[in-house]
Amino acid sequence: MGMHFDINKVSDYITEMVVEIACHKLENVIKDTAYISHVNMLYELYEHEGRLRREEAE
Repeated sequence: MGMHFDINKVSDYITEMVVEIACHKLENVIKDTAYISHVNMLYELYEHEGRLRREEAE
């Protein structure tokens, strides 16, 4: 008695796993991108405030 498996079921399972992993990775990339975008926005506000204060001091 040899092992019998359905190649279509194996292929479907592998496809499902790859899609699940890819979606998880994509979700992390989107979260990281949003975080970096927010940090960049805060830095730009900080720089803008610094310019305004320097102009007011002059």
